[in-house]
Amino acid sequence: MDLSELLEARQGRPTESKAALKIATFAVIPAAMLGLLAGTRLVGVGDPIVKLLLVCSAGAFVAGIGIALLVLAVYHLFGFRPVAILADALTGGFLGLLSGGMVALMLMWLSIVQPDQALWALLLIPLGTLAVPLFRTWGARS
Repeated sequence: MDLSELLEARQGRPTESKAALKIATFAVIPAAMLGLLAGTRLVGVGDPIVKLLLVCSAGAFVAGIGIALLVLAVYHLFGFRPVAILADALTGGFLGLLSGGMVALMLMWLSIVQPDQALWALLLIPLGTLAVPLFRTWGARS
């Protein structure tokens, strides 16, 4: 995954409509992950694996298509500026996912915490989602 394409799309290149489509494509990845997570929570422990696969696949598909359509609807209704802010939030979300995943894996590998408790490190995802747009806004004012 190359975030330089997302940052280029944030600038509205090559055109705003193509950039909005690229941002919508990048938004599918975290939404599909959330759909998978929701699917695993909806299925019980004793249910057959086929049900788990179907529910998780459906959750990822619906979440991915839903967020892509939402991003494109925001672009058509409000213009490119809100979509550019969403691109900053996506960049922060990806950075939070990478750093939170690294921290979670290190905590489990070093046996500092149990696997259920190590997932709290993934709270860096929403922190990054908020931090990057705020940092860009603050940096633009300086």
